[in-house]
Amino acid sequence: MNQAQHTLVVIDATATHLPLLGRAVAAFSPEEATCLRVTAAGKDDLFDSKRIAAMADTIRSASALILLPHGGGKSIPGVETLVEAAAGRLIHVQASGMSSEDVELAREHGSDFGSEAYKRRHAYIREGGLNNLRGMLLTVARELGCDLPEPPAPEKLPREGLYHPD
Repeated sequence: MNQAQHTLVVIDATATHLPLLGRAVAAFSPEEATCLRVTAAGKDDLFDSKRIAAMADTIRSASALILLPHGGGKSIPGVETLVEAAAGRLIHVQASGMSSEDVELAREHGSDFGSEAYKRRHAYIREGGLNNLRGMLLTVARELGCDLPEPPAPEKLPREGLYHPD
C-alpha cells in the first residue's frame, strides 16, 4: 500500500521521553515506518536562535508537532517560534494536571485541546511506557491519514513499585 510519509516533530523539555520514543519508532513495522517519520529534540537541542530557527524549518515541513513542556512555555526555548511554524497543523501540547502553566500553554496553542483525539494522545503520554508511546505515534499517524490498524487503548501502568526494564 502506498501512503504519503508524514513527519511528526516531538519536543520534550526534559528529554525524558526521548529514549522510549526512539525504541517505539524502532519497533515500527515497514508499513508504519513508510507512513510516519519522527524527529525529536529536547530543550538542550534548542540552545540558541540558530538551532531554534532550524527546528522551526523542520516543523514547517512536518505534518504535526507534539510539545512536552515541564513548567509552561519557558521550559521550551523558542516555543512561540516553534508553535508559529506549526500553524495549520496538528499541535498537541501535553498538559500536566499539576502544572497550570502547561494547561494554559495547551489551551492557547493546542490545535484540538480537550477533544477526544487530544484526550487519547494525552492518556498515552501520561501513562508512559514503550507500548503507550508506540500507541500514541500510531494514533497520530492515523489522524494524519495513514491507513493503519487502530492501536490498543492506552495501557494503565503501575505508579509505584520496583522498576524492571522488562
